[in-house]
Amino acid sequence: MSAKFIKRSSKSNKDEQGVALILTLGILSLLLVLALSFASNSIVERKVAFNTNSRTQARLIAKSGLNRAVMAVEYYLSDLNSYDNNVFLNNLFSRVSGGGDVDGLNKLSTTTDSTVIFQYNNGNPVRWQYLSNGDSSDPRLLGRFAYVVIPDTGKIDPSAIVDTGFGVESDPLAEGNTGKRRPGRLVSEIYMAGVDAIFTSANADLMSHTNVYSGGKLPAKTRWLCFEQMFSSKYLNINAAIDAVVRDRLRQKFMLYNPPDIEAYWAVDGSVNQKKMADMRHRFNLYRDDWNSMSVDHLLCSDTTPAEFSAGAASTNCIQYLTKICAVPATFATIAARRSQIAANILDYSDNDAIPTSDVSPASWDNTNIPTYTGNEKTLYINELRAAVSGSLAISDLGGGMSSVVTTLDIRPSAELINIYDSTTSNLSDYSLKIYGEITCTYSLGGAAVPQTLPFNTAINGTINGTDWSGSGGYHTGTASTTVSVTFPALTGPNTSSGTAAAYAITDIKLKIYCAVLSLSGNNVDYARPDREGRASGTLYDLGGIPDMGTINIPVMQYFATETDDPRQNLNSGDWSTMAANATETAIGSPGTVNSTVTMNAANKDPEPQCGNDPAYRTSSLSTAYIRDARMESPWELGCIHRGAAWETINLKKFNDKISYKYNSTDLGTTDVNATYANGDAGILDQVKMTAETRTYGLVDLNMSNSDILNALTYNIPINPNYSDPGAQVNLYTIPGVAEEIARKTTLYRHRAQMASAIATAYSTPSTDAEKEAIIGKTVCLTKAFEAPDEFKIIVVGQAIQDLGGGMNITKNINGTNQSATVNYNHYEANYDQITGEQKMLVTVSRNPLNNKLKIEKIEYLQD
Repeated sequence: MSAKFIKRSSKSNKDEQGVALILTLGILSLLLVLALSFASNSIVERKVAFNTNSRTQARLIAKSGLNRAVMAVEYYLSDLNSYDNNVFLNNLFSRVSGGGDVDGLNKLSTTTDSTVIFQYNNGNPVRWQYLSNGDSSDPRLLGRFAYVVIPDTGKIDPSAIVDTGFGVESDPLAEGNTGKRRPGRLVSEIYMAGVDAIFTSANADLMSHTNVYSGGKLPAKTRWLCFEQMFSSKYLNINAAIDAVVRDRLRQKFMLYNPPDIEAYWAVDGSVNQKKMADMRHRFNLYRDDWNSMSVDHLLCSDTTPAEFSAGAASTNCIQYLTKICAVPATFATIAARRSQIAANILDYSDNDAIPTSDVSPASWDNTNIPTYTGNEKTLYINELRAAVSGSLAISDLGGGMSSVVTTLDIRPSAELINIYDSTTSNLSDYSLKIYGEITCTYSLGGAAVPQTLPFNTAINGTINGTDWSGSGGYHTGTASTTVSVTFPALTGPNTSSGTAAAYAITDIKLKIYCAVLSLSGNNVDYARPDREGRASGTLYDLGGIPDMGTINIPVMQYFATETDDPRQNLNSGDWSTMAANATETAIGSPGTVNSTVTMNAANKDPEPQCGNDPAYRTSSLSTAYIRDARMESPWELGCIHRGAAWETINLKKFNDKISYKYNSTDLGTTDVNATYANGDAGILDQVKMTAETRTYGLVDLNMSNSDILNALTYNIPINPNYSDPGAQVNLYTIPGVAEEIARKTTLYRHRAQMASAIATAYSTPSTDAEKEAIIGKTVCLTKAFEAPDEFKIIVVGQAIQDLGGGMNITKNINGTNQSATVNYNHYEANYDQITGEQKMLVTVSRNPLNNKLKIEKIEYLQD
């Protein structure tokens, strides 16, 4: 029994040992699987960690490249001369000296939303820049980056060119309204349709602010934040798949992130190339309400200084250009006096009274209180002064065969007033004239000739009234109803018959007019100072012998006349010409018609060629015949301002680069021979604005090369010779060739007013002075020049590198061929060192015009 039991037990143990082996092998297999799984996961996780680290490293490298690009732009912005060479005309890019690697730079090529931002080719000078670990004992490459900076020039701000309706226009109009005013004050005047043909009247109105146009899509008081918002279904509903071409065109022409531009001009000497804030000065606001309290000294910077620009400062600045506007004094005693006259003309054009601005109170004007300058007001002007001279003799018997002869000369003044502005509403009877002068004659009574001179003055007030003034067509003549009698000292002599030694004769009469003062309703409004002498030689009256005692009346012996060239400039003797005296009234002067001495069509003057021979009243022909008596509506009106010389007004048609860069120079150009009418005054347009704001959104960059955008400046500009409503939509023109001429430049515009010469050159139809200046004046305040772009696009590619080196020899199959190379640390060997991670970024950067600092507006991480 026991042996049998033992045998069975032994067999059972052997069976159990087989199961244990299988179980052990299973457990070992499971452990092996687990171990392999752990190993595999460890490898994968290591690779994931490596890849994640490489991508993170590549992103950090790309951000390092971005920081480098931003710093490079800010560096070049500090010197616009370098900026001109490195940023504006060419792309700014990563570079290294002595060449550099170019493999993989095609990664910089970028197209978004069908818009090509940058296209790399082998001719691009961009190169990789490398980063190492900084360990001098064991240097290793960590990665590399490359970048290009693309200035966003040639674009326009869509939020700025649509009417906002808030404190801008009293009657804002949507983009499609053809009655949209264009006086040249605000960027919002630009038509959307001028930017792109996509904008018909209907879809242009969609861009309007909702408070201006009920169907507008831009919320009131807001700006477009991004293209995604603008294109979304809630707003313009431009679907990417359906309207990719439209989206592309708008991206190429619109710029969304630009901050407001400063309303300042660059006051530097011409040799300075750096545009620094310390050299910027506030522009003078022409669209202001305090003209009545302004003074000539203020405009000429005599009682103020050009204020250094500050965004929070009030722009009550002077106009520094007026300190050098002319080169010669013309008929004035000094250049300073002429410049004061020009400043006075600006003030009186813009204030709302009829009292001329002068250095002498108009109430005290006479032959001793003589003004140096008198501003032009919207009144009649003294155009011609005349006088008829007759006389009488009072002969008295002194007894003893002796007689006394007392000579009295009677002067009957007359004058011609001219309504050159064709807009005065005052009655003629409200005008009176006072003349100051002297009369000289030589008389004799049986002995030597005795010269005599006596002053005279007469007030024609009350003698020339509404019925005495006559004439039409802008000319009004009047003659005093009473005469001025001047009695000379008596002569004594014997009573003898005719032909004897006692014969009496009057010879050599001379009439000299010192000045004439015109008043309107008791207020003096015009002061003319001919200070000229008319002379009639020879014997004008011969009595012969002394006849019976009593009074003998002498008929008119002589007529005298003096007339001005340009009645707007009649203050000085050089402005007047004297006619030769004549015994026949109709043979002297030119009452009721254009003055015979007018030289209005002389070279370098600016009357219109079609105004013919009548400068008096035809405002449709004479571009400068206008006085607003209110603040200017348009910069164009500066072309109305008289320049202190006959038939000259401020010449907006040409930019004078000889005098426009010296505003901070110690020499203010008081004798600068280049400051002539012919060389132009457009530089003044750089120093003025039409807003009280110190910053303005969306000024159009004149230095762009995109003539399509520049065309928007001149799209639907109203052109007519009437300044009374300069923004009215009359005779709309989109002028071909103007934008192209502006864009056709060999160097950067340093001042926005430089565009004037290009416009005057290109603009030939219509070709009048007023119409050329209209295009200039209605565009210049909407532009800027010599400014860095408001927006940049920066494309950066960063790559992490596994630096294989240590002098090892590596063989690789490159393009089907095994190639070997010895690789070293801290030096990139193309095709051998490994690119382990890559990051590409498209960054939108805006520039702060106050300090040229850049702000990153948007970062897009891209994948090819």
